[in-house]
Amino acid sequence: MHTALRHVARRGSRPAWTARHLMGITAPIVTGFIVGSTGSFAIGFLIAGIVLFVGILCYIFLLGEIEPIPPPSAAVEA
Repeated sequence: MHTALRHVARRGSRPAWTARHLMGITAPIVTGFIVGSTGSFAIGFLIAGIVLFVGILCYIFLLGEIEPIPPPSAAVEA
């Protein structure tokens, strides 16, 4: 893979990696507080479903069309 593309991919993936791990840490904690205060998992599942639905909507409407990146030509590397 071209060095610049590898560098951009590495820099772009770090915030997403961090956000996923932070959500993975906080979700059980928040769910525990919800279950502790209500005595039921229903509200926790409802919140998880809402977050999932918002994520699906963002994926559909905000992502846009995905196109492959063409490989760099030999003339550009020379």
